Amino acid sequence: MKKTFTMAAIAALLCSHFSFAQDDNTDIDETSGFALGVKAGTTGIGIEGIYSINEYFALRGHYSKYSDSFEESSDDIDFNLDADIGMAGILVDVHPFGGFFRLSVGLMSNGNEFSGLAIPTDTFEIGDGEYTPDEIGELSASLKFKSTVPYVGFGWGRTTKEGLGLNLEIGAMLQDTPQISLSTTSSVPGLQEDLIAEEEEFQESVKDFKFWPVVALGITYRF
Repeated sequence: MKKTFTMAAIAALLCSHFSFAQDDNTDIDETSGFALGVKAGTTGIGIEGIYSINEYFALRGHYSKYSDSFEESSDDIDFNLDADIGMAGILVDVHPFGGFFRLSVGLMSNGNEFSGLAIPTDTFEIGDGEYTPDEIGELSASLKFKSTVPYVGFGWGRTTKEGLGLNLEIGAMLQDTPQISLSTTSSVPGLQEDLIAEEEEFQESVKDFKFWPVVALGITYRF
């Protein structure tokens, strides 16, 4: 976490230096126009289309995504995890001082979702009960968030002239508490009740996971 914020601070300084170097040559007429960009950060690799209306307002269309799978084994269970991270939507950028600093708000399609499949290899505790691998079968889990969520953030960067530009984004998707789902291929008596108890305990542990942090560095090209 400390490393992430250090990198963000360095990127902010670079963006600020780049911005101030251009301020003396920037006028209101140069702030309107269209640009395309690419960026990378905590919501994956993304693309953006930016239309600057004037020196104070711009519209952005954003899409980013990252997917990966993990396989792990321990003494009593084998499992794999699929992670899908991303967002897509429209943002309004407000440059309150007419410069490179911006405040952003938007509405996003939330692409975050996590799912897993576990196969116990030894007696395993679920809820208040203990079950053998044959009694459990395959155990599936999913972690889902609201599909449409607001976004708030701030950053540095804008398209003032033809050519390349640099920008930094810091913000969060307000995705609310995720919903946990557990299921199994088994129908052993008592297992479903213990799964519900396990769900409730897991749900309590993630109740504060309401925000997805967004930190991204991007490059734009103004046409």
